[in-house]
Amino acid sequence: MSLFQTQVISEFVSRNFYWVFLGILIVNLTQRKHRGTAQKKRLATLYLSIAALVLYSAGQLVLNYGATDLYFLPVAVVVVAVVFRFREHTFPFTLRCVQSGKRLDMNTILYRDSNTLPEYDQPASGEPADGATAETPEEDLD
Repeated sequence: MSLFQTQVISEFVSRNFYWVFLGILIVNLTQRKHRGTAQKKRLATLYLSIAALVLYSAGQLVLNYGATDLYFLPVAVVVVAVVFRFREHTFPFTLRCVQSGKRLDMNTILYRDSNTLPEYDQPASGEPADGATAETPEEDLD
């Protein structure tokens, strides 16, 4: 009996990917609080949840219709290929700071599109990054 003549893969996917789908959506809902700093990562979790839902649905269809895993595998290959092809949109998460190389905490990984530690971000108040005050040139009144 061949592995692909059974429904082992489809059973595993249909049993577990529902929870993967819900977990990704919960992360997506927590990213909603950080709209200004995590828009790309919020879209990435939405794309990943769609991929998990497609895989879960395909696994359920194979089980419901009594087909073998040979019908599930093309769907899985297409989903993985699409996610891999658009990996810059589906995986913007990094574990290390892009400027210093230090390990990022979970809040920065999930909620900051810049992938930098907060101390390396540019100040938003218009002040120069080096901490110097902006000086206006004085006019010579002579």
